[in-house]
Amino acid sequence: MKDQRLAKAYSKELTTIFHQQLEYSKEIVREFINHVFGEGMGDEYKNRTIYDYFQVFNFDLLNYSHKLFARSSEKEISNWCSAPITIRLDEIQKGFTQLTGIRDVRKLEMISKLDDVNFRGTADPDSMKIVCHILFIIYDDVIKRTLNHITQDQADYIIKNKDFTYLFKGDTMHSFHSSFGYPEYSGQAVKRTIYEYIFMYPYISGFSKIQSVNAAILQKIRGFFNQYHTLGNIVLTPAITVDRESINVHRNRYDKDNYYAYMDELFGKHDSALDGLIQANSAFFSIFHNREMYCDMLDILDSEGSAYTRTRETAITVQDDTSIQNYIDVTQSAIKNRCDRMSSKLYHALQD
Repeated sequence: MKDQRLAKAYSKELTTIFHQQLEYSKEIVREFINHVFGEGMGDEYKNRTIYDYFQVFNFDLLNYSHKLFARSSEKEISNWCSAPITIRLDEIQKGFTQLTGIRDVRKLEMISKLDDVNFRGTADPDSMKIVCHILFIIYDDVIKRTLNHITQDQADYIIKNKDFTYLFKGDTMHSFHSSFGYPEYSGQAVKRTIYEYIFMYPYISGFSKIQSVNAAILQKIRGFFNQYHTLGNIVLTPAITVDRESINVHRNRYDKDNYYAYMDELFGKHDSALDGLIQANSAFFSIFHNREMYCDMLDILDSEGSAYTRTRETAITVQDDTSIQNYIDVTQSAIKNRCDRMSSKLYHALQD
C-alpha cells in the first residue's frame, strides 16, 4: 500500500512538471513564430497561413545566425576554402530567397537578436532547443504516454531538473549526404563545418557524390539541400545513449541511412546493438505496439517508403538527370506531407 501511494504521488509530480513544461514550450514557440515569421507584434501565431513558412524555413538559419551575425553584418570566411571570402547578410538572404521563392523570410538580423538559450544553435540543428520545444508541443500525447514507463533514474532527473526534453530529440528522416554527398565550392567538398549550410546557398557548385548534372538539376539538388533541416524532415526520437551511441547514429547503418529500412529493423528482427538501444529507450518504444501505430503517431506515411527506396537507389546508382529529379520529387513530397500534418497540429495546439 505504501509503495502504491508513493508511486501515485510520483506520477502526479511528473504530470505536473509535464504540463508546466508544455505551457513553457508553447510560450517559447509563439515567440519564435511571432518574431521569425511575423513582425514581432505578439499575436502572429494566430494566423494559420503563417505556418506555411515551416515548409521552407531551414533551422540552420537560426542555428548559425547567433554564431556569425549577432555582432556583425558581414563575415570573412577564411577556413572554408583556400581563398578567403567576405559574405554579407544580404547575400545570404538573396541566396535563400532564390532557393525558396519566398521573399518574406528576411529575418536573419531579427533571429540573431533572439538571444535566449532556447533559440541558440547547437552542433546539430535537428535537435536544437527550439526544435525540441516544437516537437514537444506537436507530440505531447506521445511524450505524456512515456510517464508510465520511464525508469527511476529518468524520473529523478526530470523532477530535479524540471526537464523532459533530455529524453527526446529530433532526427532527420530523409538523408541528404548519404545520397548526394557534401556540397562543393570550386571543386572542394565542404563538410563538418559551421559553414556547410547557411553560407552555401549562393555558392554551391556541385556535390561530392554527384557529377555532370545540368544547371537545372543542380538547382533542384540545392532545393532539397535547403529542406534537409526543415520541420517536415524532423522526426521525434529518443535520446538515451548506450556506450555513447544514440539511435540517430545507429539507424544510419540500415540501407545507407534509409529511415524506412530502419523501421523494418525496429519492428522486425533487429541486431543486439539496436536491441540494447530499444531497451534503454523502452519508455519511448513501449508506446508503439506496431509499425502502423508508430507511423500514425509520428506523422510518417509508410506508403511512401517503397517509392522513396526505389527512386533513391536509382538516383544514387544511375545519377542521370531524370533519376535524380524523380528521387527529389518523391522525397520533397514526403517532407511536405509531413510538414502539413505537423504544422496543423502545432497551429491548433498554440491557440489554447
